[in-house]
Amino acid sequence: MRNTKRELNPYSFYDTEGLARHFERMAAEGWALERVHSGVLARFRRTDRTDLRYFLDWTDATKPEEHDYLQLCTEAGWELVETVGYLNIYACLLYTSDAAD
Repeated sequence: MRNTKRELNPYSFYDTEGLARHFERMAAEGWALERVHSGVLARFRRTDRTDLRYFLDWTDATKPEEHDYLQLCTEAGWELVETVGYLNIYACLLYTSDAAD
């Protein structure tokens, strides 16, 4: 069984909702986003986690004034997976009511 998978990006990088839903469908099949090359080629790794959620936003992470926003994302449980230009791709575990019990 393969441990990595590559695919051409099927969405425009301006369609952040479409990309997030695509990454979540891949996660549901056992593939976690690992890297995006040149904005067009996504690399996934095999994972047992099928409950990943993705969030994409446009922020220049290199600007000091964005530090508080990026810190807030981290504190909220979002892990920065990849940055492509100004597009930041975050992942977190899907919240379920079972986790709170």
